[in-house]
Amino acid sequence: MRTQEEDVKIFTGTETDPADEGERIAARLLGYQSRGVLEQTRQLGAFLAGEVAGSFGEVEFGKDASENPEMLRQRRMLLTFAVLYGSEVYFTDTILAQSMLGSFYDALSTNAPELYRQINESGAFSFYYLAVRRNATPEQEIGRAFAMLCGEDNNTLLCEMGRALYIRFMDKMYETIRNLGIE
Repeated sequence: MRTQEEDVKIFTGTETDPADEGERIAARLLGYQSRGVLEQTRQLGAFLAGEVAGSFGEVEFGKDASENPEMLRQRRMLLTFAVLYGSEVYFTDTILAQSMLGSFYDALSTNAPELYRQINESGAFSFYYLAVRRNATPEQEIGRAFAMLCGEDNNTLLCEMGRALYIRFMDKMYETIRNLGIE
């Protein structure tokens, strides 16, 4: 007598051996390493950490002398989100994205431990991820989230600043990745 379990077939795709998948990942990793791509992604991560944590560069874009320390902190959070989200959209392989992000976080934890702590404790990324997940063109919503996180929900200047800062940094990240020839 046949059991019901024998009659039910759920999986319709082809089965892959986990060892084969591991071998494919290892081969990609070794290929990236031999071509110097992993080193490039590490350098990119360290460079982006410098942009986020530095006292000059992209974090200063559009800065006004009247800004308070919280606004600077929120600028850094927004740029960090751009690095996170950019790693998702600009890299074709998660190995490369994780290499870049690992270097980014290592550089922050070494060179800017207080900022690293703030990033790990921040809830700002949830607001930014909601903006990109719910909107085909999220830049305006990211600007609104930035203003809200700065404590000034209805400040149109802050909305525009957040939008412009996000767009500018995403563009810079994209161009840097492409100029390096990273996949």
